[in-house]
Amino acid sequence: MPFTCRYGDEQFRYAVCYRPTSRQKILIHIHPNGAVQVDAPSGAANAAVKEAVQKRARWVITQLEQMREQQREVLPRRYVSGESHFYQGRRYEETLGKLFAPRAYRAEPAPGKGPSGLHRLCDRA
Repeated sequence: MPFTCRYGDEQFRYAVCYRPTSRQKILIHIHPNGAVQVDAPSGAANAAVKEAVQKRARWVITQLEQMREQQREVLPRRYVSGESHFYQGRRYEETLGKLFAPRAYRAEPAPGKGPSGLHRLCDRA
């Protein structure tokens, strides 16, 4: 069930998940998509959860603003030669050639970034 918290002129929505635990802490998570999740012990009262969220509202607003700022700087993928992709902690540069179908691509690691010879074909008929 979503709740709303107001801090100054800003407000945000959050969902509460009641978890059976021996810890009495109320935890606040901010997911990459901007969703705010509050984990509370199963015996916690709604008033205590709302108070904990209101106490940390400035931190939540700051984190949400930082995530929005990062999203503005992200360019959409064009899938052209030379574009780099991160996969399992390594950067790979995309290399497109005339030998491949239009929807296929060949990913090779960037120079000095991992084992050479990694090839992957997608949408192969």
